[in-house]
Amino acid sequence: QNEFMSRWDGLLSKPDDRIIVLGATNMPFDLDEAIIRRFQRRIMVGLPSAEDREMILKTILAAEKHEDIDFKELSTMTEGYSGSDLKNLCTTAAYRRVEELLQQEKDNQVVSLRPLNMEDMRQAKNKVAASFAEEGSMMNKLKAWNDMYGEGGSKKDKVSSKWSNKDKVSSKVDRSCDDTDFEENIRQDLIPANEIKVSFSDIGALDDVKESLQEAVMLPLRRPDLFKGHGILKQCKGVLLFGPPGTGKTMLAKAIANEAGASFINVSASSIIHKWFGQSEKSVRALFSLAAKVAPTVIFIDEIDSMLAQRGSESGSNTMRSIKNEFMSRWDGLLSKPDERIIVLGATNMPFDLDEAVIRRFQRRIMVGLPSAENRETILKTILAEENHDDIDFKELSTMTEGFSGSDLKNLCTTAAYRPVKELLQQEKDNQVVSLRPLNMEDMRQAKNKVSWNLNCSLQLLYS
Repeated sequence: QNEFMSRWDGLLSKPDDRIIVLGATNMPFDLDEAIIRRFQRRIMVGLPSAEDREMILKTILAAEKHEDIDFKELSTMTEGYSGSDLKNLCTTAAYRRVEELLQQEKDNQVVSLRPLNMEDMRQAKNKVAASFAEEGSMMNKLKAWNDMYGEGGSKKDKVSSKWSNKDKVSSKVDRSCDDTDFEENIRQDLIPANEIKVSFSDIGALDDVKESLQEAVMLPLRRPDLFKGHGILKQCKGVLLFGPPGTGKTMLAKAIANEAGASFINVSASSIIHKWFGQSEKSVRALFSLAAKVAPTVIFIDEIDSMLAQRGSESGSNTMRSIKNEFMSRWDGLLSKPDERIIVLGATNMPFDLDEAVIRRFQRRIMVGLPSAENRETILKTILAEENHDDIDFKELSTMTEGFSGSDLKNLCTTAAYRPVKELLQQEKDNQVVSLRPLNMEDMRQAKNKVSWNLNCSLQLLYS
C-alpha cells in the first residue's frame, strides 16, 4: 500500500505523464483514509431513477425486435434494479421466445423467432429480482459514505513565502560515490535538491508550521556553524509532522528539503523490507550511509506508523521488530555525529499508533492541523489567484467550508471549475459561439453540495 501511494504521488510531479489511477469498489468504507484522499474525484454510481431505467431498457433492447412493450410501465415495475439487473431481466425475457421456438421446431412447425413482448418482460420479472432488494443497509451505508466524502479533485495550494529568496546549499547529488547494492536500491527513492518541484510558496497558509520547520530543519542544515560546540543549541535530528489527512504534511516535507537545499530520500517500505533474513537491516544501514554521502539530507518517512508502530501492534513480527531496532540504532548514531547534516522527518495521520521509543526520538513534534477561517480565505484566494472569476465572496466561502483541509478546498475549487467547462461544451454542441465564462459564487455553492470534508468527527476530536 505504501509503495503504491508513493508511486501514485510521483505522478503529481510529472504533469506530462498521461497516467490516471481509476478505482472501483462496492465497499468504499473499507478503504484507508490516505487512499481515499488520493482519489481526487470520488463518484458514486448509484441505482438508476425511473427515468434512467426507462432509458437503459430502451438502450438494451434497441437492436432487439420487440412489440407492445410499455417502457414507462416497465421502468416503474423495476424499482431498485441496477443496470446489471435490467440487462439480466431482458436476457431472461428473451429466452422465453427462444424456448417457444425450440418447442415449435420440435413439433415440426415452420416458425421464426417472434418479437419480444410485454408478457415476456412480466414473466421475467417474476424470476429476476433486484440484487439490492435484501441489502437495504448496504445501500444506506454507500449513501452515507457518499454524503461524507462526496466527489471532488485535489492537490497543490499556493501562497507567498518570505523565504522564497533562498541560497541552495547543494544543487546536485554526487552520484560518483561507491554504492553497495543496497544503497543502489535506496537511490531509487532519492531526489536531489534541484529536482524537488515543491517550495513553501506552493503551500497555502500554515505559516506557523513553516516557521517551526525553518527553525528545526532549515536553519541547522543551512547554517551548521551555529550549532557547533557543546552549548544548549543542538541540531535537531528528528521532526514529526502529524495531523488530519490532506493538510499538506508530505508537501511540507518536500518543500523544507528544497528550501534547505538538501537531498530528499522518500523512504518506502518496499525499499527497506526484504524476504531474506538480515537483508532488511542491511537496507536500513544503507539508507543512513547513503544519506551521509549525499548530505545535507532529509530522510522522509510518510505514514511512519506503518513502519515504526507500537510493539504490541506488530503481531509478533520479528522482521518488523528488527527493522525498528536497527532504524532506531542508526538514528541514535546521528546524535553522536553533530557534524553530520542528516535529519529524519516523519509524517503520520495516526501519531497515537507510534511506539513511545520512536516518539521520544522526534525532538520536535509539530501538528499540521485544519486551517482556520482566515487561513481558508487565504488558501482559497491563492488557489483561484490565476483563475478568471467574478462575484466570489471569499469571506462567505471560508465560513461555508468549516472543517475543510487545504486538499478539500482544492477539491472544491476544481469541482466548481468544471461547471463553466460543462456549460461551454453544451453550448458548442448547440453550435453557439462562446468562450469560457468566469467562475462565480454559484459555481462554488453547487460544488459545496458535492464536495465534503474528509475528516470524520471522531477523528477530528481525537486530534484536537
